Amino acid sequence: MLTTNILPPQEENILRLEKTRRTIVLFSSGWIAVWIISFILILPSYFSLFAEYKELERAAKIEEEGGRRLRVSKTASNARNIKNIMFSVKNSVSLPAEISKLFNSIFSKGTGIIINEMIIQKKENLIINGMASTRKSLLEFEKKLRDSSHIQNLSSPLSNIIKETNINFTLQGKLKL
Repeated sequence: MLTTNILPPQEENILRLEKTRRTIVLFSSGWIAVWIISFILILPSYFSLFAEYKELERAAKIEEEGGRRLRVSKTASNARNIKNIMFSVKNSVSLPAEISKLFNSIFSKGTGIIINEMIIQKKENLIINGMASTRKSLLEFEKKLRDSSHIQNLSSPLSNIIKETNINFTLQGKLKL
């Protein structure tokens, strides 16, 4: 197909400028439409994030004010100081307490003895109630207590050694502190 242009050159320029203008309008209106749609889609999430950001700022201010009013930093430094003091006291104490030595000497080996109750009265009177599986284990336990350097004047009633097995016993003595 052969096309002939019968328009004068001046109108042909006008026609070419009109085509260019329409093409520019088409692409620019497309870009504007894309920007408007993007803005409409982003706007709700922006408002919710903005509101959340403002709420977080408000909460941070409240926490800072509460910390200042409750003197949290001073309390935390006091706690650190107390912790340091406790560690220094713990490190300076090298010997266990006398009661710990007593327990270590009494219970160093399994003896077939079950201690039900151990009463210390006025820091020196000791009463031990328990159960022994055999008379032999009870006598060994008594011997261990008598040989201990922490107990003196150990007394055991005769009723403790009447039975041969499953003996409920009571021992009394004084602690050497």
